[in-house]
Amino acid sequence: MLFLRHSMHAVNSLHFFFYFCINVYICVLIGQVGTSTNKNEIMKLKQSLLLLLAVMIVFSCKQDELLDQDSNATDLTLDISQYDYSNLGRYRGTFTTLDAVERGIVEIKVLNNLPSIAKITVVSGTKYIFKSAAVPAGRKVTNLTFTTVSESAGTASFDLSVNEDGSNPIITNVILESRASDIIVLKETSSGPIATINGTWECTNDCLPNMIGSNQTFNMVGSGGTFTPQMTLNSAVYTGSATQGASTVQGDFETAPITGSAQVPQGPGNPSTDINFIATHRWRTASPDCSIVMGTWDYESPTTPGEPSTGTLISDVANNCPPPGDSPEDALPLPIVSPGACVGNDTLVDLNSGDFTASGISSSCALGANNDIFYTWTATTDALTITAGIGSNGTNPQVTIYDFTGGVVGAEIDCTRGSNLGSVTGSGWSVNDPLLVRMSASRDIGVCFEEFSLPASSANDLCADAIALNCGDTVTGNTLNDNNEHNPSPLFRDAGNDVYYTYTEGATQQNITVSLCGSTFDTTLYIYTDGCAFANERISGDDECGSGQSRVTFTSMPMTTYTIVVDGSSASGTGANGAFSLNVACETITLLGCGDTIVDDGGVGGAYSIEQFVTYEISSGDPTLVPTLTFAVFDLEFEFGLEYDYMRFFDGPSSDSPEITTSDLGTTGIAGFGFGGTKLNGDSITATQQYLTVIFVSDCCTFEYWEGYESVISCAVPFAGSTGRQAQTTVNNRKSRTPTEAQITERKVRAKEIKMRGNN
Repeated sequence: MLFLRHSMHAVNSLHFFFYFCINVYICVLIGQVGTSTNKNEIMKLKQSLLLLLAVMIVFSCKQDELLDQDSNATDLTLDISQYDYSNLGRYRGTFTTLDAVERGIVEIKVLNNLPSIAKITVVSGTKYIFKSAAVPAGRKVTNLTFTTVSESAGTASFDLSVNEDGSNPIITNVILESRASDIIVLKETSSGPIATINGTWECTNDCLPNMIGSNQTFNMVGSGGTFTPQMTLNSAVYTGSATQGASTVQGDFETAPITGSAQVPQGPGNPSTDINFIATHRWRTASPDCSIVMGTWDYESPTTPGEPSTGTLISDVANNCPPPGDSPEDALPLPIVSPGACVGNDTLVDLNSGDFTASGISSSCALGANNDIFYTWTATTDALTITAGIGSNGTNPQVTIYDFTGGVVGAEIDCTRGSNLGSVTGSGWSVNDPLLVRMSASRDIGVCFEEFSLPASSANDLCADAIALNCGDTVTGNTLNDNNEHNPSPLFRDAGNDVYYTYTEGATQQNITVSLCGSTFDTTLYIYTDGCAFANERISGDDECGSGQSRVTFTSMPMTTYTIVVDGSSASGTGANGAFSLNVACETITLLGCGDTIVDDGGVGGAYSIEQFVTYEISSGDPTLVPTLTFAVFDLEFEFGLEYDYMRFFDGPSSDSPEITTSDLGTTGIAGFGFGGTKLNGDSITATQQYLTVIFVSDCCTFEYWEGYESVISCAVPFAGSTGRQAQTTVNNRKSRTPTEAQITERKVRAKEIKMRGNN
């Protein structure tokens, strides 16, 4: 037992427990066995046990050198408050090499009359373990040197100085693998934990020569809302101060602003050279821990005043911290603007490479596999205008709106999607309803959310209530609160809401242009005769204005009433709706006759324009003579086996007359699509009586040179068995602005549909 008493000064309480157990065990054996022989065997056993204990002591002491084994050497973790006014205890902080290559977290444990220990863990996960000489209790520490032990990942050293009450800890002479470095630490007390943040800052605008390296170190150490930044610049480290503001709770996360500066000494009277920053600190309030700081900075060159540099800063992400808004529980406030305030991609989110994930929440129009971001909104209006531009890669954004009563994802209320969404409106809720707005896409997306109040339903919401229009009329309206009468069987037209107008022709024929150019949503346009029956569709249009709006031109028949349907494209999923402007323009037809020439608007040998609908009405002037068109040039856009531009011929005074689909030389066209390519080059079309009507149509775009058409009108007594006839004047040779790639695709798909439908 004498050995045990002497050993109590050299071992901790756990060692004492081992010694005590061994001695008790030996005493019991001695009491049970009284012979000297057995006593000798017992003493041999005791020696073996003591040898085992010595090995355990050495192993335990080695473990004491690792900072992770707090309970083996001290009671710091049991009652940290006893060290609040002492330099004993734990210090935490951040580390960086001056060249900004390495950064990490520092932990130092100053022990009572024992060697102090420390650990630096760099971002890569490599750990450096340190040990110092023993620190006498109650004494000020000056330049206490820490050096790495044999178990460390590499060679490093630093000096610690701190007052005897634990205030003003300073680290100097920091070297890591021969790299000059810097450490800042704070003393941990019972008043609150120490927050340690590692990260980088990067110059993105007007970068100055003294900003060496694209990524400098941005570290912070703080407690109770007050932080000390540690920032590298030009192989030097600068510190300053920062303050964290009041926080807000979003699900399992808390968010607070941080503002501060790193003080760059430039001499008296020049304080503006400090590195100023403003950021947001976001951390998880539940397990697992998660913390991230993101923001921007600015810095004015000390050598070139008035040339500020700016950039971004971001901390290293702890425990795979998801971005704000990645789940409904962490939904962000909806960034909504007042009516008319959208200027473009106001809310730009990178859903592809911005650490967002796919929630998998069901949606009637959004793709469940796409990444998404969530916003909350207590509705201030009964509708929402969603204006989506193009992300940096071009995207198909989808927006779904759910009931969010009690913070629980409820029933879907509205969903819209589409290629370069344009402006669409979501609705179906009431003011003050709690809503969850989900935005999803496969790439980055730019969307602006704008307040909107639903208008009253239109008086001409149904075909039976169509409003009459005259030549030159322009009317405005809004389809948001109307029905979708035009979509159900047997029409199966676009999914947007629709309204109806009529136009009635007088005793003469005219070229009629109906336009929705300048409307606020992706429109479609349909013209019917005799009501809205599917069989009576005259012409339809989509995207002729080059920006998602529609325009059609047709030749009217005398004393005929036409129904005009304003509809919304199905490209946005549930159908586009919104404000529109409708104009009806009329142009008198000039009759062409024998000996006249028809030439495209590019002239002889020139290329023709895109976006044309041209009508020629031809009359021989004599019921006994028939007109013939003989083409010296016929060269229309033909690509990838498809005829995109075409010319149609009608055996009579209007396009309501029978269509001619066979040329004089036997070349065949397609009903509803006519002739394209070079099919009529050197060929002729002849009417069977006095009139011949010709319509030329060019689509939104062309990628090569196409010469167009040139033809002379001749008149003669018809040959026996001849088939043909001719008609009308030039109209609407106007050009539109260059269309987008999506509009090109949509236009050509529509041309294919017209071709398949055989529609007049």
